[in-house]
Amino acid sequence: MDSDIADMHSTVASNVRAIETGLPASPTQLFEWAVLGNGTLYTAQIPIGPNGAVVTGGIDEQARQVFENLRQTLSAVGASHRDVAQILIYVRDRA
Repeated sequence: MDSDIADMHSTVASNVRAIETGLPASPTQLFEWAVLGNGTLYTAQIPIGPNGAVVTGGIDEQARQVFENLRQTLSAVGASHRDVAQILIYVRDRA
């Protein structure tokens, strides 16, 4: 059974690769901004500006930054907004 799990992990790992998005990274970052697995791009975006800091100024500015980061990520794999199947948006404070 253990060899079956190892084989499955090896197959999955060989089909997943990190994407260089050009978005800011930090030395303590435990994740990739985007990964490509079996032809599907998986990504999560937050309102991080080019300097690596969260954009201030409210929901409008943060939403613009998130969509700019998404555009940059899509561009890194030769895609555009026309290739997106689904976007989930989480709003922490709706007040």
